[in-house]
Amino acid sequence: MDPSPADGRISGTALSAERAEVSLGGGRVPGFGRIDLVEYVRIANAEIMVVPMIEDEQGVDNLPAILADGGVDLIFEGAADLSPVLWLPWRT
Repeated sequence: MDPSPADGRISGTALSAERAEVSLGGGRVPGFGRIDLVEYVRIANAEIMVVPMIEDEQGVDNLPAILADGGVDLIFEGAADLSPVLWLPWRT
């Protein structure tokens, strides 16, 4: 897995500049391009969530190590992938 932050965000249909601007607002920290880099990084680090997805038995086994450094905000379980490897029925 690439250790870098998220590379992008896909949003709905951009039919106009106004609609694209709304999408930009949901994908950037407020002030992007208008505040200095140090302030931008401080805000981004405070607001961006890190949510790894556990999708197999190895991820379950390594969960304590995954959570150890304190940088993870939430764990998401990938039920459709995790259920069959754990021999559990997947129900929606």
